[in-house]
Amino acid sequence: MILNKGLVVLCGCLLFAFTITALPFSTILAQDQHQFVVTESDVVFSSRTQIERFDGITSAATGSFNTETGHFRFEVPVDSIRTGNNRRDAKMREDYLLSEDNPYIKFNGLVQNWQSASQTNGEYIAKGTFSIAGFEREVEIPGNILFQKTENSENTTVEISSTFDIKLSDYNITRPRFLLVRLNDVQEVSVSFVLSAQSGN
Repeated sequence: MILNKGLVVLCGCLLFAFTITALPFSTILAQDQHQFVVTESDVVFSSRTQIERFDGITSAATGSFNTETGHFRFEVPVDSIRTGNNRRDAKMREDYLLSEDNPYIKFNGLVQNWQSASQTNGEYIAKGTFSIAGFEREVEIPGNILFQKTENSENTTVEISSTFDIKLSDYNITRPRFLLVRLNDVQEVSVSFVLSAQSGN
């Protein structure tokens, strides 16, 4: 009889422990259905001097967008950016973007006036922190959000695109000099992302 009582108590404790452990996991799953991650990216940094223009391009950006909260973030590996000139790329990374200590260009913020239930396509403003070379600035980035049904599937993808300007001086970056001419202080940044629902949903 004592043994049976012990078994009942033990089973009750195990059931309670399992319930407590499982609750956070179910909560995480509920949150994950709103979490989309970058599966394709195209990022262009357009630079100009008095005599030429060149683009730094990468498709190695990562990021995520939460369709419930409107939280949006992306990271660009500095060492992945290419301009078509290896010597110029190395100088930009080492002397100006300080990639050894600051390997990523980052944005982290919230889409303003976001309504999670409607998932409405359109133009929005994302407000948050943009960081380059170890310096951070509060910025507002305009962009377009488009929800798409994938072909022959019920799955949805999100396309986010934006073009905005940054000033190198805002991030304590001295205007780079190439062939005796300096880059303009204002740089144009264009980003385009395709995001898919986070795996494991």
